Amino acid sequence: MSLPPDQLRRLVGHLPDYVVLLDAEDCYEWVNRLDPTLSWEDLAGRHISSMLPPDSVETVMTAISTCRRTGESTYYEALGYSDGEFETWYGCRVVPAPPDDQGRRRVMILSSDVTKRRRAEKALEASEERFRRLVEGSPGWIVLIGRDRTIEY
Repeated sequence: MSLPPDQLRRLVGHLPDYVVLLDAEDCYEWVNRLDPTLSWEDLAGRHISSMLPPDSVETVMTAISTCRRTGESTYYEALGYSDGEFETWYGCRVVPAPPDDQGRRRVMILSSDVTKRRRAEKALEASEERFRRLVEGSPGWIVLIGRDRTIEY
């Protein structure tokens, strides 16, 4: 059983992730939902690179061209928004989409917010660096002995 197109659009519109369909020229053809600061008129027919932060353009365009060339999905993470204090990172999978009516290749980009995970990774790296500096800068001996009584550090 297949869903009628309008029901399918409504269903996909409720996904927590963004789904973007790009045409053969990498222009927006469809999105499942919009950022509250945008309207469809802001995106319709625009090249994806015009809506990306400058630091992300090369990463995104490389992933798209690799997917088009190989026919296989690609993954990248890119900064989607930054105001100097707050950053939003997206993990994006570029997948082949069915061709258009003229048989030209299209792609879809499925984007998930990975900001929390990236912040946690950054905090873990900082914590590990602090611990390393503390241990290596200690004037005394620090020895870590494993359960099997071997020296691990």
